[in-house]
Amino acid sequence: MLRAFIDTNVFVYAIDPTEPEKRERARDVLASHGRTRTGVISTQVVAEFTSVVSAKLRQTGAEGEAVRHARAMLDVWPVLAVDARTVSVALEIRERHMLSYWDAQILASAVLDGCDTVLTEDVPASHLLGVSYVDPF
Repeated sequence: MLRAFIDTNVFVYAIDPTEPEKRERARDVLASHGRTRTGVISTQVVAEFTSVVSAKLRQTGAEGEAVRHARAMLDVWPVLAVDARTVSVALEIRERHMLSYWDAQILASAVLDGCDTVLTEDVPASHLLGVSYVDPF
């Protein structure tokens, strides 16, 4: 069974109390891929998650929660390292397919790991380089 690359927004919604419907859907998606061991993330996802959630929680003084959640991500999910090869492929994808650099880096990670799907709401449903983009929400 091929794997799904899970983008940052799925993890953010899983703990976001301001979007209850998306929170429940994100939790279902994460539970399903966790149970079947078909989900994968990258160091980029962990970094983006920590940055986004820290900023959201800074207002409440609970920004340390972002680190706790990020550490849990490292314990639960296979984490792909963003290395020089990933960056090189991302630059090529960005130039060829006109994606933002960060979206190209997600796709590069997915392609290099052999994922068949990227779960994200950031890119419209499409198919690039053998990878399908699916909006889980």
